[in-house]
Amino acid sequence: MADTCYTARATTKQQVLDGIKKLPLHKNKNGQYTHDAILLFQKGIIRVLVSQFNPSNPGNGMKKLLDDGDNLLTKVKATNAVTAVAVLLASKARADKQSKTTGTTVTPVFVKRIEAQEEARPTN
Repeated sequence: MADTCYTARATTKQQVLDGIKKLPLHKNKNGQYTHDAILLFQKGIIRVLVSQFNPSNPGNGMKKLLDDGDNLLTKVKATNAVTAVAVLLASKARADKQSKTTGTTVTPVFVKRIEAQEEARPTN
């Protein structure tokens, strides 16, 4: 799963960079950028970001990267990945909490590493 996250991140980054590189930024006869050219360039960048797939915000793509402050996209880090160990720990914590709440022993959903690896593996 972790390898897939890094691959998807790198691919998306490259797609955005390629899209932005294709955008024109016109100069006037004096070789200077005009206000209108900059505004069109900014709108082009927004279009490139919106065109990226983002399942957490359908129809808006990666546009939230331009927003000020924290949001779901800016909080995601490259180190955020689901691993087998994380699945096992979360399963055990959930079972412990349910055991304390109900007063009976609840078995974790995932107890074997192979099961946790299957859960952590992305579905294609």
